[in-house]
Amino acid sequence: KSVYREHPAWIRTAANRCVVDPGIPNARAWVIQRVMEVVRNYDVDGIHFDDYFYYESSSSKLNDQKTYEAYNKGQFSNIGDWRRNNTWLLVKELSEQIRNEKPWVKFGISPSGVWGNQTEHPDGSNTAISYTNYESSFADTKKWVEEELIDYIAPQVYYSFANTRASYGEVVSWWANVVKGKDVHLYIG
Repeated sequence: KSVYREHPAWIRTAANRCVVDPGIPNARAWVIQRVMEVVRNYDVDGIHFDDYFYYESSSSKLNDQKTYEAYNKGQFSNIGDWRRNNTWLLVKELSEQIRNEKPWVKFGISPSGVWGNQTEHPDGSNTAISYTNYESSFADTKKWVEEELIDYIAPQVYYSFANTRASYGEVVSWWANVVKGKDVHLYIG
């Protein structure tokens, strides 16, 4: 079966890739159902998501304004907060279903290395990069750790210690502080 054929209205293009629009509740449910099909029917140890949530580029935007207008219902005053809520709902609902079905199956995510820059977010890392989870992927990965929605996080820290915009040491230390005291494992990617 092809979601592209069965539900073409759910498909958007972002960063020159076809994606299922996470702002459509039925589309999110479809993704969760596909993952749960694997959890229920196969002896898997874990479910792993890479960092593609609202992955778009300046030349290839998702163009989900109509989805925002149809499903926001006045809850969020801007599309960014609405998008972050959609990714949170996807992660939260999937986490709950995995834990209810097979609590031993680990659920984790491998986001890009930087959640947010301190210049935009006081609790962000001392970094200065243009692509962050919070602003670019619309994924509040820090919140997912704080709420223990995931069993592990594997941030993609592809920076050297000498990188002045995002030092490996700074980013890894920041993530170590985020998971401190939480029942969430940290694996540096």
